Amino acid sequence: MRLRCLAIVAAGLLAGGAAISLIHSLAAVQATRRIEAALAALPHAHAASVTLDPWSGRIAIAGLSVRHGASRLHIGKITLDAVTAPSALIAPALARTGSAEAEDVEVEIGPAKIRLPRIEAYGTSLSDSDLAAVIDPRSAMSALERLDKVAAASIIIPRLTIDFAANDIAGREEYRNIAIIDVGAGKLGAFAVASGSLNVSARGLRAPIEGTMGALVVKDLDLKLWARIASGVREDVGEPPKALLEELAFDGLWIRSGDQFELSVGRTTARRIRGRPLLMAIAQLREAEPTPEFLSDLLNTPAIGSVEVRDFALKGPDKTSLISFARFSLAGLANSKLREAELESFSVEFPDGRFKLASVAVHGVNFAPVLGLMTDVPPRAGGTEARDRIPTIDQIVVANLDAEVPAFPWGNAGGGTRGKFRLGRFEFMGSNYLHGIPGAIAATLDDLAFPVEPNNRNTSLLAALGYSKVELSAKLEARWNEPADEISLGQMSVKSAGMGAAMLKGRLAEVGKEAFAVDPQSAVLRALLKEVDVRIDNTGLFEKVIALDAKRTNRSPDQKRGEYISAVAIAVPQLIGNVPVANAIVDAAAQFIAQPGSLRMTAKSIEGIRIEDLQAADRRGAALGELDVTVAANE
Repeated sequence: MRLRCLAIVAAGLLAGGAAISLIHSLAAVQATRRIEAALAALPHAHAASVTLDPWSGRIAIAGLSVRHGASRLHIGKITLDAVTAPSALIAPALARTGSAEAEDVEVEIGPAKIRLPRIEAYGTSLSDSDLAAVIDPRSAMSALERLDKVAAASIIIPRLTIDFAANDIAGREEYRNIAIIDVGAGKLGAFAVASGSLNVSARGLRAPIEGTMGALVVKDLDLKLWARIASGVREDVGEPPKALLEELAFDGLWIRSGDQFELSVGRTTARRIRGRPLLMAIAQLREAEPTPEFLSDLLNTPAIGSVEVRDFALKGPDKTSLISFARFSLAGLANSKLREAELESFSVEFPDGRFKLASVAVHGVNFAPVLGLMTDVPPRAGGTEARDRIPTIDQIVVANLDAEVPAFPWGNAGGGTRGKFRLGRFEFMGSNYLHGIPGAIAATLDDLAFPVEPNNRNTSLLAALGYSKVELSAKLEARWNEPADEISLGQMSVKSAGMGAAMLKGRLAEVGKEAFAVDPQSAVLRALLKEVDVRIDNTGLFEKVIALDAKRTNRSPDQKRGEYISAVAIAVPQLIGNVPVANAIVDAAAQFIAQPGSLRMTAKSIEGIRIEDLQAADRRGAALGELDVTVAANE
């Protein structure tokens, strides 16, 4: 009884196996016929043979060649799985456990020939029917739909070479150990290249261009979106940018041509890159000029989480440095706005000079106003439209700038001098913009230094005063209070080593939006002066002016001081009238001239006085009489 049961089971298994084998073989034969039919439908396609292994269900195509115009594809051998009923019924969970391999792949496109000795795809759902649909020219599938058919857990390409020759240029690119992970629906989970190299020869080059590249890793790349951006047009004007790639890391490259030039780029990274097709196809730009609408769309389309490039260097003949920087970064670019951009250790060297910068950072740039420039409506002359189209910036910081450039108009020829200057720090902060003008501003200039050249008409007077260099710092702080219609000048100051300093503070009332409009000067003249504080500190400039004037007029310094005091005593009453404050100003000025230390004047008014009244000679005295004025010297 037991033997009979075993025999029945064994017979059933054999019968089932035979049935499955028969179905498997029939399905494989059908798959082979589909491939042969697809190849026959291609006018310029040929395969030396199409064979199958009935037990594994794998199809092998040998000597596959496809031509299209001047382009040609040749595959020595391609092996892939056929779709079979048993595989679908028995193991649906293993739908992507198949594999495909191709050997001796060559692609000729114009002057370029691409060679791939071997391609391996694992966990692929690319079946014979998929391959037939992809290569069938009569298929109704679009290029993007064909791309959708390519799916694999991984694709491995040990080596890829590109040989090209056109006109007087010939060369080879080679990329090694290419891995593509999680391919499907037109997207790549990851794309990696271990290394690469380049060698190019061209007529006129003393030495070939040769180079190497480090590892490249790209994560979450949307090939379909990339293809749409490259060749498509956005039909939905309001379509938002979509994720193009999540992360990119590139270990840099090095290129040189003998001793003529050398280019090196260090590690480069990018994150969260988004994009969308433009409203005008990029290919159309070959035949038509870009429209203002296209430029506006181009500026408003990309979105970048962050980009960073390190250790960039370009060297000229004999490895002389031309341009270099240690780090460039950009973050938060979207909707025509940039959160920040930074450049560190930037240097430009050229035969007639140099330009070096420790760092520059820009924060909060809004390019949206520029979009107005890309319309067909020109700004109205004398209006605010032009200023409304100026980009706004929240902050700029420049640190340690050192420059040496040709001193125009003399240049460096024939022993000409160079213009040299250095800057310790410059910072600008702006906010509450109205018609391109910041409603709040803070600016600092620290340690601007430049040599004084006697033959330079811009600095000859300083040279005559005995200065060999200028070291300058300045500061500006101002804010418009819209609810109160007031402008507060926190300070506007300047100081220079060995010369002195000047500082101005104040407050204006009745300053509305019209001050930012077409004629701000008229609006300021109608404003009320509430407070003003002016201070001058002398640290050497006044004595040098007295000495030079005395020398030129053949007088003594004391005689010149007396002349200055007399001149002030006459000029002040003539300027502001015979009001009590005139005497106070004359007395303080005389003390300063006699012993130049400091001179300060403050003026306040509860009600305020019109700026235009201070400018009008016939009303100036009466206006000053309404001010509480204090003048002091050498405090």
